[in-house]
Amino acid sequence: MNRMVGKQVALAYPGTGYSVLKGVNFEIPKAQITLFMGKSGSGKTSLLRCMAGLVHCSGEITWDGKPIQTLSKAERARSIGFVAQQLNLFPHLSVLENCTQPQEIVFLRKREEALLKAKAVLASLDVLHLADRKPAQLSGGQSQRVAIARALCMDAQALLLDEPTSALDPESTQKLRELLATLIAKGISIVISTHDMSFARNVFTHGYFLENGQIAKESDDRIREYLEH
Repeated sequence: MNRMVGKQVALAYPGTGYSVLKGVNFEIPKAQITLFMGKSGSGKTSLLRCMAGLVHCSGEITWDGKPIQTLSKAERARSIGFVAQQLNLFPHLSVLENCTQPQEIVFLRKREEALLKAKAVLASLDVLHLADRKPAQLSGGQSQRVAIARALCMDAQALLLDEPTSALDPESTQKLRELLATLIAKGISIVISTHDMSFARNVFTHGYFLENGQIAKESDDRIREYLEH
């Protein structure tokens, strides 16, 4: 079953007449990587923000058959995790606190339970040894793993990754590919926006080509051309 389905998703900035997304249809299957490819400004990031419920759009996006707008804050956090290009880790908190505080605030988990969950997830991503560091003390690859860990601590079943390789060196990019394979094996759905052709070639199984806020009519051909570039 497709975990997330979008029908005629549209987004426009009020008062500007500018449409970012224009009737986008998509399906996100369970435990696969779905890529949204295209040039900068094509609407990839805006679409992921709509999927995460961070911006209001028209049309419909459903999660397991339920419109995401009807999900409670806790249900949405438990379903969909969004890792922004800037990662948005809380700079004043340690790695461990970045992973425990959202659990305590959104799910009202007790401190001990949140700590156990956070340590287990950080260990599974090989970053538990960084637990006491602040985000400013982390490399790009380490910061990304911590941001993913924070989402997984909320039991997210789908991860939306916006341009995840933009700040990574080749070695960190390879480690990211390995991590994604591990998450897929655990049944987690991965959605990625990217214009990194090399990365896309290595992880592509399913995807769409966005152009001017729309899925290109010849999307399959455009993807093939894009990946072979």
